Amino acid sequence: MLNQVSSDFPLLLEFRTIKVDMKKNQKMDTELIFIIVSVLITGGLAINAHISNTKKDADLKNKTEEIIRLQNKLNKNSEDLIYAQNELLNYTTGKDAYGLVEILKISNNENGFYYQFYFSNETNYPLYDVKITLLNRNLIDQESLKKRNGLATLEDLKNYKNFNIGTIGGEGGGTSFGEMFSLKPDNLQDFLFSITSRNLSFSQQLKFIEKESVLLQATKLNSIVSKSNSKVKILVDKADDEFPGSIKGKVEWK
Repeated sequence: MLNQVSSDFPLLLEFRTIKVDMKKNQKMDTELIFIIVSVLITGGLAINAHISNTKKDADLKNKTEEIIRLQNKLNKNSEDLIYAQNELLNYTTGKDAYGLVEILKISNNENGFYYQFYFSNETNYPLYDVKITLLNRNLIDQESLKKRNGLATLEDLKNYKNFNIGTIGGEGGGTSFGEMFSLKPDNLQDFLFSITSRNLSFSQQLKFIEKESVLLQATKLNSIVSKSNSKVKILVDKADDEFPGSIKGKVEWK
């Protein structure tokens, strides 16, 4: 019997070895499975984190774009508000509005036509508190006036006429003033106007003549920028093409 046990011992040892190896393999398989599962879980968490971060980035981008859109809208509203405030101020003060005296043909008579002075607003903003002083330069001895360095005498002052025009709206507003008059053919007229408004002061020289029943005009309008040094800015300088002495719509002023 001892011999039988002895003979079976190698088999028993081999079986135990196989059993130990199986246990080792089972342990290795378990460890491998654990590693694989860990890798899958970690990978899943990483993918989920990436998806979450991508969603957060998209949400952040959308919020940023919305903030920029609202900021642009706010900026535009601010610009619109500033523009509206400036326009309101311009309409209140008149800004740089100016007007021009021209000759208006009223009607015809047996001897020709009747004319009248017409003051028009040449800008979009109103002209407030307009006053016009008119001087017929034909009634003043210009040579004598030069000798007096432009100083008017009491006799000269009688030729000045004052008109209280009031407010003239923008965009084509205007009014006639003074008495109607007629003209003798080929008789050149030379008038000087001093114009004041709430915002600016102007001086205008207007020459006109009737030739063959056609009224021809030439005018020059200066804005008085500084009264202290008589600095002026030319706003209008024009003449009808057929006006005597006109060269390319300009005449020599004196």
